[in-house]
Amino acid sequence: MGSKQSIQAATKSATFPTGKPVLVYWSLCGRGDIVQCLFHAANIEYDLDSENANSWPAYKENCPFGQLPVLKHGDNLVLAQGGAINRYAARLGGLYPTDPVEASRCDMIIEEVMDVFSCLFKVSECF
Repeated sequence: MGSKQSIQAATKSATFPTGKPVLVYWSLCGRGDIVQCLFHAANIEYDLDSENANSWPAYKENCPFGQLPVLKHGDNLVLAQGGAINRYAARLGGLYPTDPVEASRCDMIIEEVMDVFSCLFKVSECF
């Protein structure tokens, strides 16, 4: 297990991919709303790729877990799962706490919001 200093050093040296993030999702209210709000709050320009989303289910094989939303950033990063995407966007925009206790509280709220979204948006029942 790493020391506190080595973990902090690794966090400070982390770099994000370059270019605009691309959110693959439909142009509607749903699971892509939170990440879009985070991008707006942090003044991060992004592209909404509704073209690939609208080609569903043909695009499904390009998604890590066969579901949307998906966030692509740079040449190699492809993220699925709303909570992971939201936390990444918050970190990218400097909105995510660096203190582990505060980050855990933030995680708790994100997970609750995702639970609420699960009850509101039953996408799997639509297909």
